[in-house]
Amino acid sequence: MKKLYSRFKNIIDKHQLISDRDRIIAAISGGVDSIALLHLLFKLMHEAEISFELQAAHLNHSTRDGASDKDQALVEGTCQKYAIPLETKKVDVHKKAQQSNLSFEMMARKVRYDFFQKIAGNGTIATGHTLDDHIETILLRVIKGTGLNGLGGIEYKTDNIIHPLRFATKDELYSYAAEEQLNFNEDSTNFENKCDRNVIRNIIIPTINQKINPNFIDAVDRLSQISSEVNNFINQRAIKKISNLTNDRASWYYALDHKKFESLHIALLKHIILEISNRLIPHSTIDFSSFEQIVEQLSHKNRGQIIKLNSDLYANFDRDHLIIYNSKAQNWNETAIEINQTFKTQTFKFSTQLVGKEGNKSPSPNVEYIDYDKIKGDLKLRHWKYGDKFKPLNFNHRKKVSDYFIDNKIPKFKKHFIPILESDNRIVWICGQRLSDEFKLENHSKNILKLIYSEK
Repeated sequence: MKKLYSRFKNIIDKHQLISDRDRIIAAISGGVDSIALLHLLFKLMHEAEISFELQAAHLNHSTRDGASDKDQALVEGTCQKYAIPLETKKVDVHKKAQQSNLSFEMMARKVRYDFFQKIAGNGTIATGHTLDDHIETILLRVIKGTGLNGLGGIEYKTDNIIHPLRFATKDELYSYAAEEQLNFNEDSTNFENKCDRNVIRNIIIPTINQKINPNFIDAVDRLSQISSEVNNFINQRAIKKISNLTNDRASWYYALDHKKFESLHIALLKHIILEISNRLIPHSTIDFSSFEQIVEQLSHKNRGQIIKLNSDLYANFDRDHLIIYNSKAQNWNETAIEINQTFKTQTFKFSTQLVGKEGNKSPSPNVEYIDYDKIKGDLKLRHWKYGDKFKPLNFNHRKKVSDYFIDNKIPKFKKHFIPILESDNRIVWICGQRLSDEFKLENHSKNILKLIYSEK
């Protein structure tokens, strides 16, 4: 199977999967695909012009009545034969799955990739996913529901993970292993139709090959390539449009101009929303019904409507904006503030500094100066609460914070996330918005406290 190695090298070059001085962590299970991958990478390292570091990683799932221990022994022996550094870890995946209420497959994948990523650091993880895995993934997504992005199947490279065997079928790897006299273990559970993927692998694909289209795998692969090309084209257009549509943004939200959406094609609109969602939370998925709700609300201009996109992301129609935000970003709790110290969260930074009278003019809404002697209790930051009242700077009466938000057109979603600085149950500052008149500087103020707030 010298032809397989040649194709392997071509795929590495074409998709720029490995470069000089890269550190490659080969994820090795002990099956034919991962053993073949390790052997091909070993040949590439010694025969090609690319100079890279190769290391292997193996996770023992503690399953199949000791079979997983045999897998580990095989991997250890193979790595020792080729003098490839190996790191192993043993985890009781069944136990962890029961404790977390996840399926065994989901927990196994999570544990594996957490382990691989920890070893990899800034390196690259290589897995033995094949063309068969690629086709199965596409069909599984079609059956459960997917868009163009899902039809792309397994990409050759995603973040720091590469799949250099995605071009090869399982049968080709069996032939390669036989020719190169590679030892591997067969996972008996691959032939049990207890999970969805095995039903597709062992029943659906063979049936279609035999009774409908013997070139079915090639047909699906072509569909995947065409879908990826179209998807990438629309994504490129979506990325270019986002900056023009965005009126305000931070690390946890985007505020998009509603009026500019009206002329956009629905396909481009959906890609824009998905791209923003992935910027806020990497690898986000949004179901079809959520997209349809957004399109419907845009046409009806239903202000105040909040749509749940997934467990953490929401879309909020507020005045002339469509706002997409990560509800879990502001997961900080009420906290005491120390003088001359900085408090940081995922989305903002707050600090205080005792200063002299010089330079106590506020250069922006995010910087304020107060009379420190007016502080009677500890300073603390907290979230806004219903019923909050304060006396805005230069006002002679108290006002509900909720009314202040309305008057100043603060988006409904954002009012729950703006930090409130408080002392002795009195609001000192709505951070980045308005200072309380009760703590303002006077001509006789001696101790001045500088407050600094910035969104990330």
